[in-house]
Amino acid sequence: MLKLRSLLAAFAGAWVMVLAPSYAGGLPDDRANLIFEKDWIAASTTAMGVTGDVWLTPTSVTFDDRVSFRLRYLSDVTVAKPLSGWGEMREFSLFEILDPQPQEILNGSHLCGWPRFNPSVPLPRYLAVAFKRRGDRDELLILVFATSTPPNITEGQGLCGEFGYSAERPAPSDQKPARKRRV
Repeated sequence: MLKLRSLLAAFAGAWVMVLAPSYAGGLPDDRANLIFEKDWIAASTTAMGVTGDVWLTPTSVTFDDRVSFRLRYLSDVTVAKPLSGWGEMREFSLFEILDPQPQEILNGSHLCGWPRFNPSVPLPRYLAVAFKRRGDRDELLILVFATSTPPNITEGQGLCGEFGYSAERPAPSDQKPARKRRV
């Protein structure tokens, strides 16, 4: 009986360890409502060729409706000077990838490169996510870092991928609940 109780306690502890790190508390609600559970369509050339469309929740990111990574929110970061390039965004939410692993997304590509051309493609470790409203569209920028510690977004050290997405903003009368996605 003692052995069974110990086994059950170990099993319950394993479930807590699997579920607990996925909490993404701390991200401001106003920002979370703008980026999560929305159909983000690949808009940049790299997003179209590497990731396809993306779906974000507070605890995961899913590329091309089939490749997912678990996330943990770390902090919001404002860069002093907007990063040049897609959207010139300044405010980022930094996430840690909890289960970095080599995963093929589109056409043999991974978030940090193509193993066919570089057999030692680094694992993605952090995502920096920026959001901007532009006209009748919303824009999302995801920067992927392969550093062992949280990156300095401004310096770009360890940056291994930059992907841009967009989503139409529905008219007030067209508001629909977000569709459910499998994660």
